Amino acid sequence: MTARRPTRPRRAAARAHAEFRETLTAAQRSALVACVTFALTEVVTRAVTGSIRCRRGEPAARRPAVLRDVTVAGVHIHHYVPGVVLLAATGALAVRGTDRVGVHCLIGAGYGAGTALVVDEAPLLLNLRDVYWSPEGRWATGLAFAITAAAGAYFTALPLWHAIAAELRDHGDPHG
Repeated sequence: MTARRPTRPRRAAARAHAEFRETLTAAQRSALVACVTFALTEVVTRAVTGSIRCRRGEPAARRPAVLRDVTVAGVHIHHYVPGVVLLAATGALAVRGTDRVGVHCLIGAGYGAGTALVVDEAPLLLNLRDVYWSPEGRWATGLAFAITAAAGAYFTALPLWHAIAAELRDHGDPHG
């Protein structure tokens, strides 16, 4: 039996994984994972909360579990609460420290997701009232996209930052 050649997407994924592991440092990998996880969590959070809001009139029993408000003893739990818990757990894991690559990426993912959940509810935390869908609460979406764009720009220009640092290290600061 002849071995099948990997498909183009599989080859591309294998190449991306190799570059991820070989080119980036552990700190860069965890920061990149945090950025990507932040963006994905923000998109999913907005989609789920929007769906919950659109289905408010339906009986809860007819809605999938993921499209229901979370309540404990009759108290609505906003999604910043699991975000804070995730940030605390991530911080505890990070404080312990390790050189294992997988743990660095896990820390990055936990930090990105937890931060997105908290940033998305920033208007609630600052106003101490639920302004999530009002005009005064919509700036959180802009903030989330600005954070994602800034992190994306940083990672896109990473080779440039390294080249500048190497140039300054090798030739010194021309203005200093």
